[in-house]
Amino acid sequence: MMWLWIWLGLGFAQSLPPGVSVLGEGEHGGRAELAPIAENSDWVALGESIHRSDGFARVRRNLTMQLVREHGYRLVAIESPYSRARIIDRWLQTCEGDPMVAMEQGLFGIWQGAETYRLMLDLCIWNQEHPSDKVRFVGFDLDIDSGSLALLAEHSVPGTETWTTPPVCAAREPELLMQWEADHGRMRQTSRRFEVGLALQSLRTSALMRCEEKRGRTEKAHGYRDDDMAQRLVVLRQHLAPGAKTVIWAHNRHIQRANDKVKPVGGFALTPRWMRFKNLGMHLDEQFGDRYASVGLVAHQVYSWVPRIPESKRPDSVESDLLRLGHPALWVDPDAGWSKVRGYRVLGEPMWSGFWDKQLMSEAYDALVFLNHAEPTAPTPLVKLLEQGDASPEQLRIAVPELVWDAMLDNFSWVLQARGWRVVDGGGWTRDGTLVTWNKEPSSDGFVQVQFVVAHAVE
Repeated sequence: MMWLWIWLGLGFAQSLPPGVSVLGEGEHGGRAELAPIAENSDWVALGESIHRSDGFARVRRNLTMQLVREHGYRLVAIESPYSRARIIDRWLQTCEGDPMVAMEQGLFGIWQGAETYRLMLDLCIWNQEHPSDKVRFVGFDLDIDSGSLALLAEHSVPGTETWTTPPVCAAREPELLMQWEADHGRMRQTSRRFEVGLALQSLRTSALMRCEEKRGRTEKAHGYRDDDMAQRLVVLRQHLAPGAKTVIWAHNRHIQRANDKVKPVGGFALTPRWMRFKNLGMHLDEQFGDRYASVGLVAHQVYSWVPRIPESKRPDSVESDLLRLGHPALWVDPDAGWSKVRGYRVLGEPMWSGFWDKQLMSEAYDALVFLNHAEPTAPTPLVKLLEQGDASPEQLRIAVPELVWDAMLDNFSWVLQARGWRVVDGGGWTRDGTLVTWNKEPSSDGFVQVQFVVAHAVE
């Protein structure tokens, strides 16, 4: 049976409908509900409706560590390029060096935040305590061309210096593409390393995507990307952690099943066509069946390092229905009154605000996590600026949604303390003769302007 379970914000509690139970909060919330999914799957995908949110990342981190500690999951795969994520995997094997540098160099900016940093430290501790049972970390998204070429150069593949993009948009496309694949297929034969194949496949897929976008066929471009990511995930597990149970971090749009069955409501005119591509979740579901499980994350009010996404206001939406129940945490069985077409908001980038899908929840997800408020990612790049001590006032000034400032400050403070900073009375942190404080000024748009100040401290 599929389970739909939800993390709700505070409100006035109502009686629960059939199949709905209160779920525990905090770091250990969801242990009982996740267990059957974890035990019956080899792949568990954890999503989010928008990137750059520590609110979502906190839930994912807790669930990921539960999967690692209690259910034997030993591969963490994230929607970021393979060539960069290798840096984090190498760091996790020894835990030597600065984890902040490893995160900045190893991941897309959308994943860099306090909760990802915490996940790295959690996995580091696990690997140190279990040297013969370590967790591996991989990125499965396309590499940009420079990253793919760097991989080829590492393996001394001939022809890297004179690489040319496959002419897939040329008039003689079939013949030229066949010639290109024959030429560069010889590059693949020079090495048995799977990384050569990943790099060549990434270059080809990137070229095909650019061509389809140029032709205005965006849905085909998205389909190429997700097909590539699915193939890449299988290859990475086969070579780096054969048979390992795998946790996936990616956007909801990638991990949900039945992406071709959604019925968009509202949004721009192009929404119905380009969003209905064969996505990663459909590929994995097709290949692994019930051994693949998807857990979507959504929220009533979402914050990111972009303008605030409006709260859910459609009266027929899943978010509105569950918010009205008023319990801080709920677990719902979709087959007990919820297994029907529901309004469901899809969020990704700011321009997607207002996009809604109508789809069968039990077809799309094995579980769903709902947050009342999802705070934005704590600004970890500020940590580097603060530690360097030469940033301008403008670089140390940020705008933060007032409603989630306290939660975001807690995340930011945790990262600083993990790096050896000590909290001082009155607000601020000190380390090695440096004092960091902050001033907060409210604004009229629901945001606060926060100015960080660096000065010499007297220990």
